[in-house]
Amino acid sequence: MKRFLLFFIFVASGPFAYAQFYPATDLYNYDPKLINPAYAGLKNEQNYQAQYSSVDQNASDFPYTAMVAFSSSLRKINSGVGVFLSKNREGPITMISSSLLYNYQFKFGATRVSFGTQLSYQHSTIDFSRYQYIQPNDPFLDPGNAHRNTLIADFGVACDMGNFSAGISTQNLAFLQDEATTAYRGRADADCNVFLNYKFTINPSLSITPSTRVKTDFNGSYNINVTGIAELKEMFLLGAGVEMGGGKITEIYSAGLIIAKRVQLIGIVYSGVNQTWSRVHNNVDLMLRVRIKNKQAS
Repeated sequence: MKRFLLFFIFVASGPFAYAQFYPATDLYNYDPKLINPAYAGLKNEQNYQAQYSSVDQNASDFPYTAMVAFSSSLRKINSGVGVFLSKNREGPITMISSSLLYNYQFKFGATRVSFGTQLSYQHSTIDFSRYQYIQPNDPFLDPGNAHRNTLIADFGVACDMGNFSAGISTQNLAFLQDEATTAYRGRADADCNVFLNYKFTINPSLSITPSTRVKTDFNGSYNINVTGIAELKEMFLLGAGVEMGGGKITEIYSAGLIIAKRVQLIGIVYSGVNQTWSRVHNNVDLMLRVRIKNKQAS
């Protein structure tokens, strides 16, 4: 009975838990490598960043994710690399994850085309002591912890032409550890992301970057995000957008401060309604990022 209950909880929480594993994808308009490994190091710079995401689920302890990341271009070998480390907690479920990114880039004049991959390892734990059972003395219910290990492979292609970039990626091509045999097996519930953005320079003090992302799971479910970000005097960032799909309509607002042209502090607030469940959801994301231009010749 416990094995069946454990299996049900993992399966039922899987789609939302995976979404929480990539909380920083909410910031992909500022950093596309968060949804596509082909973007890591596509610009000739290094990125150091720390991020925090909190979701108001009307729970006594808010779900959250903390993450640190690094990426850099390696122009001498036409490559980009990156690494993510994160911890996510959602009620009784805790996930600790690490990811490695690599891509190879081809240069055609001022255009770069990148083919990238990301391999992630995730360790998930369910703390059964946080559940209140109807029959707490049932001998089949063990109040201990349950564990699962997951390997996740992502792939992506991106093209950067200076002011314009486009990319397509697949996520969640996973190999899960089976609890009974400890063997790894495939999971066919991949997502696909298409991302486009273009930077319009209005004048030396103002630029506007509209972007759009379309996400689908190949089963008729989709999300569409349209966002615009304005940069003022290389000091301030202001953004607004909307995301639709999955029975939800979410308004997205962001603001950022740029220090010395390389340090960015960005905050994003989400507020939306799940039309299916008639439920309001709110998110807050914070990102601190340091961008350093590499000295290698491009």
